[in-house]
Amino acid sequence: MLMKALIIIALAVVLLFGCSQQAGGAAGNSSSTAGNATVAYAPAGSVALPQAPTRSTRGVMMADYKPPVLPPPPHFDFSNVTTPDGTLIVYYFHSSGCSACRALQPDIDRLKGKYPGVLWLDYDIATQDGRYAYSAFAAQLNLTPKEELVPQALVNGTVITDRFHINDTLEGVILNFTGG
Repeated sequence: MLMKALIIIALAVVLLFGCSQQAGGAAGNSSSTAGNATVAYAPAGSVALPQAPTRSTRGVMMADYKPPVLPPPPHFDFSNVTTPDGTLIVYYFHSSGCSACRALQPDIDRLKGKYPGVLWLDYDIATQDGRYAYSAFAAQLNLTPKEELVPQALVNGTVITDRFHINDTLEGVILNFTGG
């Protein structure tokens, strides 16, 4: 039983760590070339460590590495108040992790249902496209860092910030535009 356990352990060690000598090699110090890496073989019972390769045969050397070409970020234009056919556009910026945005969402949903003729463009700044859109929005409207807040809406050229102002004024701006 003990002999069987020792054989299993020896096989596990060989499988996990490899053999310290090449089959048919001499018992003294010798070396072999595996690919472009030189491996020094030590006397029996010791572990051989590979020497640093001069060039990788498995991958690309860092000097040869070319980073991937990333596509440019999407372009956003927030100067449009309406679509070409005259439909009012409401740009609404929010974040899925923002408690004020979540509290305002039922009111936004109610306004969307009440004014189906308005184009609602929602941007969640917790997503990559939403961050790109908000960065473009802030740059185009020259917002200062103190003015870069969510929830925020842009409608008919008017920027409305925070949930209380959006609740109080968004519907009025839509009504003034639509004449309703």
